[in-house]
Amino acid sequence: MFQAASILCECVDIVRRSGEIIRAHWSGPRHVRHKGSIDLVTETDLAVEAFLKEKLAALVPGASFMAEESSAAEGDPGALCWIIDPVDGTTNFVHRIPQVGTSVALWREGQAALGVVNVPMLDECFWAARGQGAFCNNQPIAVSGADTL
Repeated sequence: MFQAASILCECVDIVRRSGEIIRAHWSGPRHVRHKGSIDLVTETDLAVEAFLKEKLAALVPGASFMAEESSAAEGDPGALCWIIDPVDGTTNFVHRIPQVGTSVALWREGQAALGVVNVPMLDECFWAARGQGAFCNNQPIAVSGADTL
């Protein structure tokens, strides 16, 4: 039986560890190429994505991948699929602006079963699993209770 909550704990650990790649590359030279007119890709994007694909494939055998740097075309993610943006905010990364994250979700039968967003340069990691609540650095988070802005 599929247990998103049990997979979540290991997924959070994997995504946090991928943040060490971003930290290790933070102060080094940037090798940037354009994959579109304004879209950038760095060796860090590729390294984080490769790390995540290797570790997540072992966590949920048989799951497919939709990953920003290696997926050929967008389409239906299928019944069980990891969705990955290895360096969300590559432009920020290139300019050493710390709002850079790694976003990972597990898609299962038409909906997100869990998600993790790690912002390593700010030491913030957000995660949630369907029906299990949402957290930031082990603290529960929720939407605002304000009726108006």
